[in-house]
Amino acid sequence: MLSPDRRSLYTEALMPPPGYVFDQAIGTTYSLDPTTVLSVPVHLALAGRRESGDADVLALLEGLRRVADRMTIYVQRGRMLVPRGRHVLYGLLEPMIIEVASPGRGAFHPKLWVLRFVAPDDDQALLRVLVLSRNLTGDRSWDLSLRLEGEPRGRARAANRTLADLVRDLPGLALRTMSDGRRAQAERIADEVRRTDWTVPEPFDSVRFHVIRGKRWRPEPSRRLAVISPFLADEALSQLASTTDEPAVLVSRPETLSAMKSDPATIFERVLTLDDAAETEDGEDATERDMMGLHAKAYLAEDGGEVRLYVGSANATSAALVAGRNVELLAELTGRRRRVGGVDAILGEEGIGDYLMPWNRESSPPNEGDDAERLAEESLERARLALSAASIRVDCTQDGGHWRLRMRTESPIQLDDVTSMRVWPITVRDELAAEALALCMGEEVDLGAFAAASVTGLVGFELHAASADVRLRFALNVPLHNPPHERDAAVLRIVLDNREGFLRYLLLLLGDFTEEPDWIEKRAGDGAGGEWRPSVDASLPLLEEMTRAFSRDPARLNEVRRVVERLHASAETSDVVPPDFLALWEVFARALEGETDEP
Repeated sequence: MLSPDRRSLYTEALMPPPGYVFDQAIGTTYSLDPTTVLSVPVHLALAGRRESGDADVLALLEGLRRVADRMTIYVQRGRMLVPRGRHVLYGLLEPMIIEVASPGRGAFHPKLWVLRFVAPDDDQALLRVLVLSRNLTGDRSWDLSLRLEGEPRGRARAANRTLADLVRDLPGLALRTMSDGRRAQAERIADEVRRTDWTVPEPFDSVRFHVIRGKRWRPEPSRRLAVISPFLADEALSQLASTTDEPAVLVSRPETLSAMKSDPATIFERVLTLDDAAETEDGEDATERDMMGLHAKAYLAEDGGEVRLYVGSANATSAALVAGRNVELLAELTGRRRRVGGVDAILGEEGIGDYLMPWNRESSPPNEGDDAERLAEESLERARLALSAASIRVDCTQDGGHWRLRMRTESPIQLDDVTSMRVWPITVRDELAAEALALCMGEEVDLGAFAAASVTGLVGFELHAASADVRLRFALNVPLHNPPHERDAAVLRIVLDNREGFLRYLLLLLGDFTEEPDWIEKRAGDGAGGEWRPSVDASLPLLEEMTRAFSRDPARLNEVRRVVERLHASAETSDVVPPDFLALWEVFARALEGETDEP
């Protein structure tokens, strides 16, 4: 328990269990990277297609298509990251990313997944809950995750009430109108969460949930207490210490501890930080795959023969624990001390002790920083909040063969100490960004003309402070008015690239997604994600796959029909569909409609 040797991959935790397929998912996060989100649908919808390696662009497209209406991610408004590179598929994430705000004017901070799986031959659902300390980004900090599974049956369970209420209330935190389908999704999953009996991981005996919003939170009184939190506040630490006879251990970041007004060592018996070697795996030189920095949050309370472990999103800060301004989630696991181990065992050599080292203020002086730079960063954060709260929209108008995007706001936006604001759709290069500071004075800003496939309401912002050379980047999901109706077909056209890509996509639709076709070699490309070419001089086995689908599961050919009709109906995309295939498809289409001709 809390062993650093037991690692969990985010994507692995999302994959359906054996014998089940993905049905619905609700996720919550404070910050979000569109690049990370793009990979999630592949693992949900195309589970088992490959054991390792990055998904290619066709798999990304098909994963998105399959889960777009069934996956909803709630994220703190203004905390979406601007991805490092452009990708034409980012625009398809718009409907599933819902920006929200905490009703307490703090942060929407829970890190949660509720996943619903179903067995193809059984109506009984299986729910999986992931309670995390990690956001939906590519961050490689040390984090904690709890995974629970169970079947919703019978009566409501008191231990699940607060979690179910959080899921049910998520649509009410949204900053723009949500579809009836996504509201109904939250209601249905909340009802099932309320009735689920979770399988509790060993060596614990029970689990219950704590949702913190608009109120103070503290753990149950204990004899000894250990706190793991990367961010701290004096008032929160004092509150935690008041719940226990012995504030035994505090684990945090060196820079956080050094910045505190009071000395944490006067409150807790031992104050620890991550050993520098733990941040570079086995003490070797750092690489991109190393774990860097502490981001886990946990509260370990030992009371006689019982141990309670609280894990989740809440830092030991005033906003999270004292003032209740944030929305936070913690799961409480309870077990017998002789089985779980107490504070000393969990933070000792058999637990994470080898990864910790004593902290003292003299060895890590506070980072004073540059006052002008700090003030500039604070002003840019205020600007982020102002833009996040503003009623911004993007209007689309056809301009020849392109679509012109114009950004406007209902009222002026007050931005202090901002000398420049660049704005661009995240589906294109940031070199195409438009200067948009005039928007804050209520003026309309022309963002430029773009191809239909690049039109999106996911807009990147880059702010530049006037008082110091400091920049801030983030993205917003801005309402898009009058988007091009052919946008999805245009995206499909770019992804398929050519007739070869079209045929390969059809094989992906018809296949079992268990292996990569051996007749194709992928060559990395830019933007859309790659090009494809035959690896052997052999005809594509499309006819065999279509015939097999028709004889075993004719409904799968409806997926082919959808793609063919979408592409062939547009003059811009009709050239992707080979004429020979159209002739073949007519035979199958008539057979599906019950004609006498059969393939």
